[in-house]
Amino acid sequence: MPLQFSIGYPDAHKVILRHLSSRVASTVAHPLGGRIQGATATDLDVSNVKLKFPHAVYQLLHNEVASGGGLETARHRFFRYIIYVSDEPVAAVEVPIDPSGSAKRVSSLYKGGFVKGTTKALEELAAYGLIQSGLFEPRLLLFPAVHLTAIWLKSEMDEEDIIYPLAPIPDWLGEQKPYSVVEFGQIAQPIVQAKTASMQSGPG
Repeated sequence: MPLQFSIGYPDAHKVILRHLSSRVASTVAHPLGGRIQGATATDLDVSNVKLKFPHAVYQLLHNEVASGGGLETARHRFFRYIIYVSDEPVAAVEVPIDPSGSAKRVSSLYKGGFVKGTTKALEELAAYGLIQSGLFEPRLLLFPAVHLTAIWLKSEMDEEDIIYPLAPIPDWLGEQKPYSVVEFGQIAQPIVQAKTASMQSGPG
């Protein structure tokens, strides 16, 4: 398979299940207590949870990109796991980076179309012709300054990385398709530079 997922944290499964179980107890006692970013723990069958597709989450900062930086400036923020129940993707959970190298806590749990959109994109990319001869680590790339979330296929064999935007696609990018790093940078950098200049000039 051309996609090689991160191993994430070895103890993440235990930490996530403990978190979900505590949220179920909290929701039973306090109906609003278990709600996190659109999901309630009681929506999930904790006894039948499986974690799949562990992947690192990176974030680009607008000032670094505006100054000429590329993907090498992206900051590793989380490990993210897709929660499956009965072979269906139902939620995603994020575990923050910890200097100890182990999972300490869950920071976010959420549901919605984005979760299934991510799994669908990964399936489509696994069959994408350009990556069949290589080996890539799927990462999630966040670029909040320009409202972009994308799959970042990081090459493990010195081939060119690939950026695949996830819906909703921002107007400045226009099309949901795989982009080379060069192509992505040529489109994104002027947008970010213009936004940064606008922020610096302020009103008036």
